[in-house]
Amino acid sequence: MTAGTEFTPTRLGRSETELMLPRLWASGPTTKHHLTSLCATAPMNDHVTHSAIGVGWDVPGLVEHLQSADPIDGQRVAGALTADAWTLCLHFGDESTSDKPLGCVSFTPVVLVDLDRVAGLQLDLHAAWVDPEHREHGYSGHLVASLARYLDRHGPWGPPTRGIARPTTVVTITVPRPEKQMMVWAGHLKRYFASGKRTRWNARSVTLRAM
Repeated sequence: MTAGTEFTPTRLGRSETELMLPRLWASGPTTKHHLTSLCATAPMNDHVTHSAIGVGWDVPGLVEHLQSADPIDGQRVAGALTADAWTLCLHFGDESTSDKPLGCVSFTPVVLVDLDRVAGLQLDLHAAWVDPEHREHGYSGHLVASLARYLDRHGPWGPPTRGIARPTTVVTITVPRPEKQMMVWAGHLKRYFASGKRTRWNARSVTLRAM
């Protein structure tokens, strides 16, 4: 390799991405501690929730639920859900993943690689939803914390090794439907990546981009 040679990062393949960021995942209990420690959101309630990706609900079933539970916004949100995206469903702590979800978020992670290392992450946020009966009570913060927790558990790097600097990544959060609540929500995730406490993604820059 010639000194000064630059490489343009390329997208990691679908199967390799799913090995790094699995399509099947369950969070375990999410408490107000996770809201403050992961994404610096002040908890509005003391409730415990849990979340899952690919467990309990598939996209067709979730679309049907959204349209039934939320005639006003459900159709719009359901239209943003695709089978190709990762869909995280949020539940109360005493309910199972087969119960009707309290909320959900649909996202697609695009991992960028430069030679043999991970160089960046583009996180496309398609839609987020909270059941109308439970809005204005802080559960969007639980959704943010759940996704941040998922990203905190999975990624290219393990704990830092003494004497070896961790590689850095460039993180871009894109919001194809830049509604006010989605931009607020994405801002919490930006703070998560920019906190400097994340051992996995170690972002040297974080950009929030509305499409």
